[in-house]
Amino acid sequence: MRNDSIKFGFSAWLLISIALFMMGCSGGGGGKSSSVITNTEESAPKEVVTLSILDTYNTPGSSHTLLKDGNIIYVADGSNGLLVLEVSDSTSLKKIGSLQISQGQAYSLAKKGNYLYVGTSSLGVLVVDVSIPGSPSLVSSFYTTGALYYITIEGNTLYLSSLSGFLNGFLILDISTPDAPVLKGQIQDFDVFLQAAVSNQVAYVAASDQGLNMVFVSDPPYAKIIKKINMGYKINVVEKYGDYLLMAGEGGGLSISDIKNVYPTSVSSLPFTNGDSQPNNQPSYQINVQGHYAYIANGNNGVQVV
Repeated sequence: MRNDSIKFGFSAWLLISIALFMMGCSGGGGGKSSSVITNTEESAPKEVVTLSILDTYNTPGSSHTLLKDGNIIYVADGSNGLLVLEVSDSTSLKKIGSLQISQGQAYSLAKKGNYLYVGTSSLGVLVVDVSIPGSPSLVSSFYTTGALYYITIEGNTLYLSSLSGFLNGFLILDISTPDAPVLKGQIQDFDVFLQAAVSNQVAYVAASDQGLNMVFVSDPPYAKIIKKINMGYKINVVEKYGDYLLMAGEGGGLSISDIKNVYPTSVSSLPFTNGDSQPNNQPSYQINVQGHYAYIANGNNGVQVV
């Protein structure tokens, strides 16, 4: 579990010269069917992508999460609240807006339509109108006593982690009315729940020392863990990309598994290194996939993009 003293050193879009072998999704095909398997419209690129350095933006706060939406980047900037950056010509970042919070830290972000959901350390989930990105405005909130380090949206459902409070663990909120979240279910069987990626009615939960946990979420009031997978290292972050699950943690680099048939099958991995090409044991805290690129918030080593 991270604490407030951890700073990401958000050197925005600090790129390292590494490549990620992205797998193409196979079409059609046979195999056994499952009641929790549906087709996906997403597909992964087949080519190898090599990256180069673009730009750096140092934020005034302790940046915990970024979310890229078109040419806008939203940053959960700790005690500095919400920061909004604009990307121009793919090479330049500039601040266009911000929203201060009344207390605590801004930790996590998720977006649906014109609403941004900001997970905080002591105020619960803040619902922010970003229809005008440069002028974000607070419209409502859902209070939890625990810190919300990660939040994830799938359809009309908001999944979040609440730690060190009364409503701890894996929380499921209905956001059919985007500005009025309603609690629908929760699981309290996690010592540490960090982040989840949801696919085909299954939430793949990064549970730190508990590895990767799979939670069946088709009926939120009766959500339950169906499998726990020991990855051999702490799993802090997961992200779905087409039929693939990207995982990162502490000391394990980036791992990629095929989840077409629900249960993960490992297909590739990539160790992280620092600027001196030495193994990087910094904990990873967030992966955001846009197009062919995965943006990884990698502790004190800043943001790595593959």
